[in-house]
Amino acid sequence: MQVVIFGLGVYYNLRKNNINQNTKIVAFIDNNSDLWGKTNEGISIFSPSSIIQIQYDKILLMSRKSNEMKKQLLEMGISRKKIMYYEEFLAEVKRGKLEIFYGKRSCSSNKKRILIIFPILGFHGVSMISLYTAKALQKKGYQVSFAVSDKDKKALSESINNDISVIVHGGLYYIKSYEMFWIREFDFVIINSYELINVAIEVNKIKPCIWWLHDPLFAYKGMFERYDYIENDDLKKINIFAVSDVAQKCFKKYYPDTKINLLKYGIEDKRITVEKNNRKLIFAIIGYVCEIKAQDVFMSAINKISKKKKKDIEFWIIGNIGNNAFQQEIKIAAESDSSIKILGELDRNEMNKVYSKIDVIVNPSREDACPTVVVEGMMYGRVCITSDETGIAPFIKNGNNGFVCKAGDDEDLYEKINWILLHKNRLKDIGKMARITYETNFTLEKLRKSLEKIMENCTD
Repeated sequence: MQVVIFGLGVYYNLRKNNINQNTKIVAFIDNNSDLWGKTNEGISIFSPSSIIQIQYDKILLMSRKSNEMKKQLLEMGISRKKIMYYEEFLAEVKRGKLEIFYGKRSCSSNKKRILIIFPILGFHGVSMISLYTAKALQKKGYQVSFAVSDKDKKALSESINNDISVIVHGGLYYIKSYEMFWIREFDFVIINSYELINVAIEVNKIKPCIWWLHDPLFAYKGMFERYDYIENDDLKKINIFAVSDVAQKCFKKYYPDTKINLLKYGIEDKRITVEKNNRKLIFAIIGYVCEIKAQDVFMSAINKISKKKKKDIEFWIIGNIGNNAFQQEIKIAAESDSSIKILGELDRNEMNKVYSKIDVIVNPSREDACPTVVVEGMMYGRVCITSDETGIAPFIKNGNNGFVCKAGDDEDLYEKINWILLHKNRLKDIGKMARITYETNFTLEKLRKSLEKIMENCTD
């Protein structure tokens, strides 16, 4: 295949090694005029308008602004069939190739075999919910396997140790029906995430399944235009569920005529020993450092607290932090305040240790349909502050079992933090109520019962 690469930025450089030897790059195009007339790895760089002079099979979009690029090319008269998203390309390159990693123990059971499909095996929200869902089903003897497009080595090891086999299919996003022979071996399939819409449609044709959505609105904004060829009638044939009211509303914004029910997620119950010494009060924000997670709002709220009060407080930032402009701003702000500590990304064992020290979980996300970290905090009996744009917000009453602040409002978040500082004697009682909220709504047992009822209805 002869391709033209559209985009020569970070996105391309991080993925260029996935372009195999059977693919010939005949040219690069880019909207940056400073690059025109130059070469990259011996290949010429042109303006997009020069595309009519180039012989090629496909134009490969290599940017996070791929939807804008596609629109630009279509307006130039380029056929949609000639335009390819990176995920489409990857599906073609890796078509028919499977990696299978078997669980530690060989399990035999008369119970159903369940397949959970989601984008990437890691330690983020959807991946952790899939793991917890697997554990909920395993407790009743179900055999559970994962299917993903890529995997993190540590997360893969954790899955295998939990007797979950993992199937890696690099072209999962655009899998073809004829490649699904291995899916036929399962009795029921759970597809997690909006970006696997193609998978949900294809699997629904051959197996009882549900499409379980956890996605915030920004995920739809980036993916909806890619799937403009999908008919609403295809979606109406699928049993669709959302993890929260927020996730349900996000889906309805783009598919108002398609039915979607609620299926709350569950978190594995764990206990930890709380460190009871005369230490500082610790507030922690947990998650990938980015604008959606609103670490900047957290920092602005911290700046409103007096130096005198900060002597008895620490603020922890836990999560992967890179070097983009937003992340650099967070790092610089943290360096100027000794009460702020950046712990970086922690694995599950490390997280369990730090939870014994954390007093308050802060989740000021601008948008989070499925805030697993808050539910996890409530499970541990921690006081949690979450924004009103999260899926957990409807379950929280201020001052009773936690706190809800306005998304993007640093003043409101500061007021919630300040209330806690003035009422430290109330934290234990609020934490107990948070634990009750978890037990009432988010245990694995409740999730399993809901899933078994759904599976029964889907297979009748």
